Amino acid sequence: METLLPDGGFMGELIRNHRWEDTVFGPLASWPQSLLTPLSVALSSKFPIIIFWGPQFGVLYNDAYAPTLGGRHPWALGKTGIEAWGEIWEIIHPLFEKVFRGQATWSDDQLSSVTRNGFLEESYMTWSFSPIRYEDGTVGGVFAPVTETTARVLGERRLKTLRELGSKSITAHTIEAACDTAMETFAQNCADVTFAIIYLLDKNRSVYVFQSCFGVKKGDAIAPLEAEIVNGIWPFEDASQPGQRCLEVDVSHFRNLPGGIWPEPSTKAVMVPLSIDHDSIGGIFIMGINPRRRIDEDYLTFIDLISSQTVNSISTAKSYQEEKKRAEALAEIDRAKTAFFSNVSHEFRTPLTLILGPLEDSLSDQVHPLSKAQRERQIIIHRNSLRLLKLVNTLLDFSRIEAGRARAYFEPVNLAPLTLELAEIFRPAMEKGNLKYTVEMEDVKQEVYVDRDMWEKIVFNLLSNALKYTTEGEVKISVKPQEKFAELIVQDTGIGIEEEELPKIFERFHRIDGANGRSHEGTGIGLALINELVKLHGGSIQVESEYSKGSRFRILIPLGSKHIPEHLLTNIIQSTKPVGALGTGYVEEALRWLGSPQEEYINRQQTMDDQKHDVFIDRLKDTILLVDDNADMRDYVFFNFEKSVAR
Repeated sequence: METLLPDGGFMGELIRNHRWEDTVFGPLASWPQSLLTPLSVALSSKFPIIIFWGPQFGVLYNDAYAPTLGGRHPWALGKTGIEAWGEIWEIIHPLFEKVFRGQATWSDDQLSSVTRNGFLEESYMTWSFSPIRYEDGTVGGVFAPVTETTARVLGERRLKTLRELGSKSITAHTIEAACDTAMETFAQNCADVTFAIIYLLDKNRSVYVFQSCFGVKKGDAIAPLEAEIVNGIWPFEDASQPGQRCLEVDVSHFRNLPGGIWPEPSTKAVMVPLSIDHDSIGGIFIMGINPRRRIDEDYLTFIDLISSQTVNSISTAKSYQEEKKRAEALAEIDRAKTAFFSNVSHEFRTPLTLILGPLEDSLSDQVHPLSKAQRERQIIIHRNSLRLLKLVNTLLDFSRIEAGRARAYFEPVNLAPLTLELAEIFRPAMEKGNLKYTVEMEDVKQEVYVDRDMWEKIVFNLLSNALKYTTEGEVKISVKPQEKFAELIVQDTGIGIEEEELPKIFERFHRIDGANGRSHEGTGIGLALINELVKLHGGSIQVESEYSKGSRFRILIPLGSKHIPEHLLTNIIQSTKPVGALGTGYVEEALRWLGSPQEEYINRQQTMDDQKHDVFIDRLKDTILLVDDNADMRDYVFFNFEKSVAR
């Protein structure tokens, strides 16, 4: 016999010693050479091969094929095909019939549910069925190299679930959404996850509260809305023990459980502890097990990974909610702060106006002039009151913008002449500071819509900063037309801005430590206000700067009015103030940096008072309705009206 089938490993020896007389094959000595030759090839091969021989498809196989049979090895040797693989006979028998007609066949990753380890098991095979021919050319059997691809097929299926769980969980911003997203993903792979339930501990960590499920019904015996940690429907206490990877649970006593893609229900589930709050157990993930797979290491790894991904999704959603609450709390504080600044600024303006008004009257009174000592004291009071008023107005503007209550009225202007007038107001201060002051205005032929007051604040803030931080060299302001935009540039040769400070330059209250200028005073609001005012115009602002060499601020304002809300273009209110009226505070502050004599200040103030009076007389109507909630303010304004008319 050994000369017929030399070698062949364990199966070769088994075949040589088997009682073949009791099988469909008959005595070994009677086997035809057309069978012995392919059998010899199979036995000497390291590739899994099975041979089905004769009309009853008797089974022969090699050592490499034995693991595929599982518990049926070596019992299956010599059995008929239907005895050896009865569970899949309906699949393979039609293929064998094709082979016996002389046609080879191929199947890739064929689902084959077989009983080989004591239960019906999901498995996948890739096989090739080729005819074994007698010497006369007729087919006597099937030569079948077989590869089991179960591990790869299951691995790809589980990897897809993990990939989808990771991608979908990104959009879950609440704990409820994170749990529901996990369930939706598991439902697409009910072969590996036949059902699932997530429970999270309540705030007191005394009860497990239902969050989401799939494959079972919320509120049923298997998925109660609340579950006690001890003596509950599920052994939560055992599942949450320290170091517990997962707890296998028998669920065969539950009725009508799903089996995923299989007709039989799941009989086992696993409970996995979820460490949501750092190292403490914050929940339990319950998962139904595929009734046709064992809980092997690959399955456990898959359970670990989907549990970890679920934990990450829940933790991320929880952090997002907490961050959102913090952001909402900060936003509420910010709104309260904005409202406070708005209210305080408004309350400051009335007494400041009542301080400045009489002060200006005293300083300009030619009938009852002040003594020199008194004038000097009141000039200091007036100058610093103006500075305080400028700060209050800036705070009020900023708070209105943040609260969405900024009142802007956009009107078409010729931007170059308007900006030229504003720029010239700063010329005395620039020249007194020994700076070369260049003003270049190129006509912007298409209309530009601006709020005049806001535009003045933009220009004056930029020029004021340029003067403040440029102690020698040049300040240059220009207006030029660009495609679809009007361009304003304010450039200086001052101290410049360090590169790391540039991203923060338009943040409110941001100040650059150690910046050497003509003054160290400032609130850090100016550039932030400019940025917001430019945005209200539908424009943009950029800054280029090199430390110790200077800065260049560039503003682009869209041409035309399409970018302006329509309601802000109707009932346009022409400003009653002369161009540059807002510049008083900016210029006076700048001149103070330069040490301007007090008499110059008084003369300039008198000139501005005369300008205000002339404008008032020109625009005065027959009847004026005076409304103010402060009695002192009403009396003072009425008194000034009477005095102005009398002049």
